[in-house]
Amino acid sequence: MTETLTEEIAIDVPPERVFEAWTEASHLMAWWGDGTEFRTTSWEGDLRVGGKWRAQFVDVKGNVLSVGGEYLRIDRPTCLSFTWKTDWDNAAPTTIELEFRRTDTGTLLILKQHGLENADAFEQSKQAWLPMVGWLKQYLSRPL
Repeated sequence: MTETLTEEIAIDVPPERVFEAWTEASHLMAWWGDGTEFRTTSWEGDLRVGGKWRAQFVDVKGNVLSVGGEYLRIDRPTCLSFTWKTDWDNAAPTTIELEFRRTDTGTLLILKQHGLENADAFEQSKQAWLPMVGWLKQYLSRPL
């Protein structure tokens, strides 16, 4: 049996800006990793269905890590879905589904991670995504 993790975050900017923050290298490099746990050193993506993406990080111990996958669905600016496979564990690939819902004040981002192998994988992912969506919100709250 696999698990699905769901996180929701309200962000006070339009869905177009949140979508760009997930798909453009300059934005991803700026918010993904705050340096206290890791920092992003590179990000590449071919934003089309079937296109590949890959991000590389350096953690606080100096370890070089990467995560990557393939884009499955791209509906700008309402939905983005991709596979997720890390190089630091033996976990099977999962699927990330992002929904960007327009609200009166900006965007409700709904992040789902499908295919987590067990309760431990679910909890590890939850602990990893909580700061990441916080970094995203903080980044997008800055003036343009």
